[in-house]
Amino acid sequence: MTKALVSLSGGMDSATALALAIASGVEVECVFFHYGSKHNVYEKAAAAKIAAHYKHIPTFIDLSSIMGHFKSNLLLGGGDIPEGHYEADTMKQTVVPARNMIFASILAGLAVSKDARQIWLGVHAGDHAIYPDFRPQFIGFMQDAIRCGTGAPI
Repeated sequence: MTKALVSLSGGMDSATALALAIASGVEVECVFFHYGSKHNVYEKAAAAKIAAHYKHIPTFIDLSSIMGHFKSNLLLGGGDIPEGHYEADTMKQTVVPARNMIFASILAGLAVSKDARQIWLGVHAGDHAIYPDFRPQFIGFMQDAIRCGTGAPI
């Protein structure tokens, strides 16, 4: 059976990705990244409940010491989170630089280590205007980089 790693943030995008992965018939392992966001405590609780619904226990990976050096109002050390629509210029303050690139890279390393052939990372397509690592072009290039950088058919 094919093994898959699913990044489970606790949001609707990753919950949908998990449901789709399970429905596809692969063996699933859930991974939650604690990266120091102001919402992580709520996200972790939601991820744990979603994983429990599917009878999974997520692996929790703490990246807060690394990503605490990043500049973003979404992070604990950042400023206030602005109010407004995702398209608003002020919402750029919530971008965590290369967050999904980092998550995908770690998932790729874990996949090689655990002999998994798939990684699932649910990204919000509506955020593409301000979040560069949500764009379909990024996902395609990242998939190529993972295959090239690991030599594995992930």
